[in-house]
Amino acid sequence: MTNHGGAQKGKPGPYRAQVREDALIKTIRRYRRLSQDRRDGMTEQETCTKLVLPMLKALGWDAESIDGVREQHRTAYGPSGYELLTGGVPRVVVETKRLSNS
Repeated sequence: MTNHGGAQKGKPGPYRAQVREDALIKTIRRYRRLSQDRRDGMTEQETCTKLVLPMLKALGWDAESIDGVREQHRTAYGPSGYELLTGGVPRVVVETKRLSNS
């Protein structure tokens, strides 16, 4: 596991995230196994629940807590798929779209 967020070695920082490489690889493999027709048929919501959220969790974001990941939030630039928060402050905006070639 890898420690991110500016923590000193051996000491957890306020925004510590543990990357779960096994879960990340599993999610990527599951996506690759999907047929092109299945990928094209996924809705935006399915993409979020089956791909985006598992990736965020594997990358160490607390998707179960409103203090970690906030869904469908309006920003100054329009709606976001997700906002990733540290200390209750939005740090990253993730825009989500359905999987499709079109």
